[in-house]
Amino acid sequence: MLIVNDRALCGVRIDHDSNDFTLLGIPDAVRVYRMNGTAPVLILERTIGAPVDGDFSACDIYTATGETYEYIMKYVSGDTEVPVYGAEITVDFDGIFIGNAMGAYVCVGNPAITYQRQTSQTYVQPYFSTKPQAVRNGAMDYYSGTVKGVFTPFDAEGNPLFGRNQAYRRVFSNFLNNATIKLLKSYEGWMWLVQVDAVTSEDAQGIVEAVEQQFAWTEVADAPVTPEAVVWL
Repeated sequence: MLIVNDRALCGVRIDHDSNDFTLLGIPDAVRVYRMNGTAPVLILERTIGAPVDGDFSACDIYTATGETYEYIMKYVSGDTEVPVYGAEITVDFDGIFIGNAMGAYVCVGNPAITYQRQTSQTYVQPYFSTKPQAVRNGAMDYYSGTVKGVFTPFDAEGNPLFGRNQAYRRVFSNFLNNATIKLLKSYEGWMWLVQVDAVTSEDAQGIVEAVEQQFAWTEVADAPVTPEAVVWL
């Protein structure tokens, strides 16, 4: 069993092997918690019906670079939970990640991201004043921007498929435009839940296997402090 920072996955990788059952026997389930302050939050549960079910890997994608997270893995037998592994992980990656339960992609070349905070502001010009006055809607507060880079999915082992950008770029384009909310994370530590604008563009620059794809995005919800799901590898 292992919980580590994974720079390629842009998140925290959780690995478990059926051989880990040797000392404590086979439980009914394996659970992984991430601590939110002093409260544990369940982020992964794997039901164990046979020893082979203990072979699994997953990635906690709701983690931002530069932040430190505490994890606890427990075996569950009946109503009893037994802690078997713990780790404190500082997340560190230098790419761009976008994904949800329907797919996950990472930028493997030429990463570039722009973002701008959007607030509502208009100006009124009072009589007998040489300067206008700003009027704000204090509730309006979200980010939008653009992303550009060479994106690729992951293989069965959770490794980016380098050199296969040409084969997957149409799939990635379809993923961007499928109207689902996606998690977008940057190498600067930003993390947003976004919708991707319908217009995307591609730039091959004469290199078939390194097509840059660009898209605009708008933040539509707060990134959760507690995760809603992990990506199974």
